[in-house]
Amino acid sequence: MSHLTKFATAVSVAGLLVLTPIAGPGSNPTTAAGPVLSTLSTGGQGLRPQTVIPVAAAGVTYKTFDGVAFRPDANNDGSSNYVTGGAISPAASGWFGVRLDVPQGSRITELAWYVTDNSTAANLSLYLYRFDQSGVGGIAMSTFVSSGSSSGIQTLVTMPNFVVDNTNGSYILYAASVADPSLTLFGVRVGYVAASPSFYPIAPARVYDSRWATAGGAVGLISPTQSRLISVADGRSGAGVTHANLVPLGAKAISFNITVTGTLGRGWLALTPGNLSVYSSSTINYFGAGQTLANGGVVTIDPSTRQVRVFCDGNAGTAFIIDITGYYL
Repeated sequence: MSHLTKFATAVSVAGLLVLTPIAGPGSNPTTAAGPVLSTLSTGGQGLRPQTVIPVAAAGVTYKTFDGVAFRPDANNDGSSNYVTGGAISPAASGWFGVRLDVPQGSRITELAWYVTDNSTAANLSLYLYRFDQSGVGGIAMSTFVSSGSSSGIQTLVTMPNFVVDNTNGSYILYAASVADPSLTLFGVRVGYVAASPSFYPIAPARVYDSRWATAGGAVGLISPTQSRLISVADGRSGAGVTHANLVPLGAKAISFNITVTGTLGRGWLALTPGNLSVYSSSTINYFGAGQTLANGGVVTIDPSTRQVRVFCDGNAGTAFIIDITGYYL
């Protein structure tokens, strides 16, 4: 569902934010100052023109992009656009856009575009597109909106209501038009609701074995009072990585099995998030030499490093193995 709202004159509405121009749009697009999304204030009777920005909704996170963040498809330096303060006007026909990165599983609830259209011959068409991992196969994810001739700043709003899937593609905010310096994009506000952590079970996969020659961390027996920082990002075998990004970037926690084998006596291991320097409880205990025992659990991880730390204590060390059975995003 989408709707288009235009504001051509000053407004003063309690509780709303307004976009206030630094100076009125001028005739020369290369020198005139213009409003940008970073220039937000409360509505006042004397401010003209100004644009009502939809009031922030509870539970919604917002990202904003000024017009200068947008770049032409075929010319990454932006030279084929007129830059007006923090805004941008197309000096060549085509598409110009900016990549949108929001957390995996988020639901996009709002796209609010801020434009002026002093042209009677052309319009700005505004979209959110999704591309597959090869960069092709663009699919419009929102009902496009188009500007209409008006002397004031326009707020063009769509409510796409779809869930972001970053594992299979990327998202680009696009504006398309013919060359026309009287069309100006000041920016866009994107509202999204972050996903609650969801569990993604996987077929059990090995990420670490201390008996391997190389692994996602130090190798060999671990001894009492030692700790070991281990990556759980990739599935591995003794020959190297078998499944890159088994636990994807952005994962907040993992479910795991930890196995001790070839124990040298009595002791225990504690598996914690990778950024901890101490532990508070054991994850698995062993009670003598030559044992093989396993236990499972869930632990949080840093979404960017995807590491855990294993501590050893007691009277004797052991070899150990970590398998992943799922993750939380």
